[in-house]
Amino acid sequence: MNIDKKLLISLIKKLALTPGKSLEESKRVELIEEFLNSRSIFFIRDKTDNIIIPIHQGKKEETIIFDAHTDVAGKGFCEKFEETPSVIKGQGCADDLLAVAMLLVLSEKLQSKIIKKPFTILLSSAEEGNGSLKGVKNFIAEFNSIPELFVSFDLSYNTLSFKGLGSKRFECEISTKGGHSFEDYGNPNAIEVMCSLVTSIKEKTAHEFSNQRPTFNAGRITGGTSVNMIADYCSCIFEFRSESEKILQKAEDITFKTAKAIESRDINISIKDFGSRPGAFSVNEDQIFKKIMPVFKKNNISPEIKSMSTNINASLSNHWPSFCTGLCQCGNFHTENEYINKDSIDKGWNLLIGLIKEFGIIC
Repeated sequence: MNIDKKLLISLIKKLALTPGKSLEESKRVELIEEFLNSRSIFFIRDKTDNIIIPIHQGKKEETIIFDAHTDVAGKGFCEKFEETPSVIKGQGCADDLLAVAMLLVLSEKLQSKIIKKPFTILLSSAEEGNGSLKGVKNFIAEFNSIPELFVSFDLSYNTLSFKGLGSKRFECEISTKGGHSFEDYGNPNAIEVMCSLVTSIKEKTAHEFSNQRPTFNAGRITGGTSVNMIADYCSCIFEFRSESEKILQKAEDITFKTAKAIESRDINISIKDFGSRPGAFSVNEDQIFKKIMPVFKKNNISPEIKSMSTNINASLSNHWPSFCTGLCQCGNFHTENEYINKDSIDKGWNLLIGLIKEFGIIC
C-alpha cells in the first residue's frame, strides 16, 4: 500500500489550522468526522470526543489498537502552516497530527482489505497537559478488558518507549496578611513562604529516596505587588516525574505533609492537582521488542529506547501490553516552529504498514 503524500499533507494542514487544544477538540473532531463520513467509514464518537474506528471486531483480548491523539498543546492550533520542499512546519503538525492523518488514511485503505484479526483505530482526545489523558482513560474504562496490544503513535520514529514516565503536577497558592514592608515588618511574606516550602519539599523528597528518587522542578512562581509591600499572595506550579506510581504517590504525601507543617493562622496554603498522569513500568516488553525490531530495521530506523510521557502511561497502568513510537522525523514540539522532515513520511508510512503486517492484521 502506497500513500498519497499530497493528500496526507493536505489533511495535516487542515487539522493543524483547525482549533483543537486539550479538552476543546470538538472542531477538529468534526473535521475528522467529515473525512470518515465522506468515505463511508464506520466510527463511534464517545463522550470524551474520542473517535473510535473498529476496522474489524472480534474478541477483545485478541484486539490490536493503534492510537494517536487529536489535541495540540498550548493554544491548540498553528497560526501559519508552511510547506517547503524539505519540511512541513506548524504547531501540532508532528505532535500529533501526522499520526492522526496517517491513521485516517490507513482506515480508508483497509476498507478494501481482508482483515485477519480484531483491529481498532483510536483517535484519542485530551492527551496533552491538563487533558491528563482523559480520552484514552475513558476508552480503557469502556473497553473493560486487556487487549493483545496497544500502540500509541506520537512524536518521532527515532524514539521507542515501553514505559510511562509519570508526573504529579501541582499548583500551590499561599496567602498571608501582608502589610507595609517597614511598618508591618515581621508579618509572613507569601513569596518567602513559597520559596521555603518548595525548597523543603525538594530536600525531603531527596532524603526519602536515596535511589530512584523522582525528579522535581518548580516551573513558575508569581506573586507580590511592589517592593515596599509584604507579599500577601504567591502561586507556584511544580512537578515530580518518575516511572513508579508508588514513588510519585509518596512524593505527593510529602508535599501535603510539608505544607501542613508550615500552615498557621497567618499562612494559608492551597495545593491542587495541575494535570498529573500515572507512572508505569513495561508490560511484555521483551516479547514486543523481539516482534517489532525487525520492522524498524527493515526501514533503517534505529530508535532510542527511553521512557516518555504519552498515552501508554494510562494503558500500561491498566496492565495493557503497550509501546509508543512515532511515524516521522520531527522536532521543536509545542512551538510554531514544530516541523516534520518530508523525506521521513514514506519511511513512517512503511513502518506503519510493516507493523500491521507483523501483527497479522493483514497479509
